[in-house]
Amino acid sequence: MQITLNIPDNTSKERVQQVINELADKLQLQIDLISTKSTFLESETQLKEKLLRWQLLFKKTQSLPQVKNITEADIETEIAAYRSGS
Repeated sequence: MQITLNIPDNTSKERVQQVINELADKLQLQIDLISTKSTFLESETQLKEKLLRWQLLFKKTQSLPQVKNITEADIETEIAAYRSGS
């Protein structure tokens, strides 16, 4: 028998072990832990650096020449072309 538990990432290892032990006792089963997902926590500095990189990427993307404001006329033209099969 295989039982899969979906445990929220923010659950402590101690609580996970407690739940597993309780299940083993209630079901009278030997529990073999197959796998666990390791959690990687980023420091506030790392998160701020990541945010800055994303903001710079968004600014670069928005400044590309092919990015422009789409007008209602542009939308109507594209819809008309689609409907006519062009």
